[in-house]
Amino acid sequence: GGGAPCFFDNMDYMNHKGTTIYLRFSAGELASRLETAHSTRPLLAGRKGEDLKLFIAQGLEKRETFYNRARYAVSGTVDEIIAKISELATIG
Repeated sequence: GGGAPCFFDNMDYMNHKGTTIYLRFSAGELASRLETAHSTRPLLAGRKGEDLKLFIAQGLEKRETFYNRARYAVSGTVDEIIAKISELATIG
């Protein structure tokens, strides 16, 4: 899950074992995606709209330090992200 890199030495371990990529999205984009998701997430139960967006923004603020330790960070539309990751794969 999204919190996995934030515990123990997980991010260091992931960086050591493979290539890490932080898929950077705004709190608003994540909230929009999560509101229409078909899966349930206990931490988000009962949260919608601005409450959900604020909760996600607070979570991102706490986790950003860990996420930024990924080898790469990419953002943009889904198609742009796919293109950037494809480009990274050819670089090695």
